Amino acid sequence: MFQEGEDGNLFYIVKEGVLEMTTDALSQWKYFKPGDTFGEVALVHNYKRTSNVRCVEKAKLYFLDGNVFRKIIVDINKVKLKDRIYFLSLIKIFGT
Repeated sequence: MFQEGEDGNLFYIVKEGVLEMTTDALSQWKYFKPGDTFGEVALVHNYKRTSNVRCVEKAKLYFLDGNVFRKIIVDINKVKLKDRIYFLSLIKIFGT
């Protein structure tokens, strides 16, 4: 799929199959199965890919373009912020 150090521009959701994630520096690995997601670190932090991901068995994936992924995250955080502000306004000490 990709190697550590490459530019990251997609967020992935595993539909079928198994993928393996490894990191060069830490000798760690993780397996992704249906329903798991990966690729967000490079998108959220604007980093290069921090790991290697390869297919262990035939896989089908959904993916989101990085710009779409970031917009979704921003929109979710806006809603959460509005909810928190409303909640704080209900507390007498924080109310106006």
